[in-house]
Amino acid sequence: MHEMSNIPFKITSLSTGEWHIVVSDTSGVVDTSSKHYPHSNNTNINDSLFDETTGQITDESSLIAESGCWFGLNNKTDVFSEANDERGAIPYGTYIIEELLVSKNQPYYPFGTRSFVISNSDYNIAGGN
Repeated sequence: MHEMSNIPFKITSLSTGEWHIVVSDTSGVVDTSSKHYPHSNNTNINDSLFDETTGQITDESSLIAESGCWFGLNNKTDVFSEANDERGAIPYGTYIIEELLVSKNQPYYPFGTRSFVISNSDYNIAGGN
């Protein structure tokens, strides 16, 4: 397993379709908790670097790992809530996470796509096989 910094991942909610781009930090870790990076810090800033048509990052040099992530779409009202550092960034539900290819990770076998379910407040996804 190769843990690398500045690798983008797309997380998508299967219930709402809402997605966000998160980036691994200098230790190769993606952590969406507000204790790592507050949700309110540059919230979802990397989303603008993702081209939905090609499924690619448009400018990998602009990726910012030190940014907050926030899933705030209410699928019943279509209202988006503001980031709240007191709550978890990813609401309970089923999600897909996929590694996005950039020049740094192209030589390695990618993480690929995995599904996961958030069913408690202390959920972690382990990398590797």
